[in-house]
Amino acid sequence: MSLFDVATKGGGLMLVLLILSIISFIIFFERYFKLIRLKRIDKKTFEEIRALVSENKVDQAIKITEINTSYLSAVLNKGFQYIKNDKNLAQEAIENEAIKVVRDLEKRTNSLSTISSVAPLIGFLGTVTGMIKVFIKLEQAQAGVDIQLLAGGIWEAMLTTVGGLVVGIISLLFYNFLIGKIESTANDLESDCNQIILQIKGIDNEA
Repeated sequence: MSLFDVATKGGGLMLVLLILSIISFIIFFERYFKLIRLKRIDKKTFEEIRALVSENKVDQAIKITEINTSYLSAVLNKGFQYIKNDKNLAQEAIENEAIKVVRDLEKRTNSLSTISSVAPLIGFLGTVTGMIKVFIKLEQAQAGVDIQLLAGGIWEAMLTTVGGLVVGIISLLFYNFLIGKIESTANDLESDCNQIILQIKGIDNEA
């Protein structure tokens, strides 16, 4: 008996679980590749930007952030546009842009969390419906109990439970993995932005 044949014995809810598993894999790999494609700023360039900001050479710092393709440069570039006019606004712009970057990375990850919770419930629902079918067949049986007559309901009850748990566990692992990566990126971004913000405040103090 093939895996497909086994799965089909789980009934229509197995199709729902299959769709949820496909969605889970699509979300995971789309978010994962987005994370690994993020270009991080090299330490030398970052220190150069810090030095330029501390020396109030904002125009030169802006040029570097325009050339550099890292996500941090894009965040800093937004804030640097306001330094000359309003340093507090520059700080707010950097913070808001950093939040946007993190939120963009978090897109669709909540769906994985939802699937990890819903899939086992669907599996348990299959267990209930499968057992209901078993008892209906028992009630309808006229001349004793035929084990083959009951096999379909028992298969559905067992398989949907296993299927739901498998999909739920995989989705939860995907979710935790992505959240860990996103939190690491967010912490690095926050640390770098805070260092630049301190440099901006330093300019303000010298004024």
